[in-house]
Amino acid sequence: MNETMRRYRSDVPTRLNELKLLKDGWLDGGGQALDGVLLDRLSLFFTTCYPREFPLPYTFPTESGGVQFEWRIHDAIMEIDIDLASMKGKWLVPACQSRTTSNSNRGRVRSGAFPTCRSAT
Repeated sequence: MNETMRRYRSDVPTRLNELKLLKDGWLDGGGQALDGVLLDRLSLFFTTCYPREFPLPYTFPTESGGVQFEWRIHDAIMEIDIDLASMKGKWLVPACQSRTTSNSNRGRVRSGAFPTCRSAT
């Protein structure tokens, strides 16, 4: 894993904090800046609700000013694109991505709000 990818997979709250530095136009003249308050809200949700035993996702900005989490597990890639304003995500849920699976059956998109969670006290 190269240094850039290692950074993307680092501690998620730290990575979300880094994304606050992006300005409008960060993606070759396109790309919206991400709202720092909403990134803090997502960071709090992540640290409170994300199970520690789960693998950490890669964390990327989206061109529309949201966040994408991506997990690579064996041959599968799972992604969720999060709209920070609504705190809703769109999942790309892959079907089996083995060499015998056709491209037309690779995945589907699901939308929905984040579930509520209780912090362990």
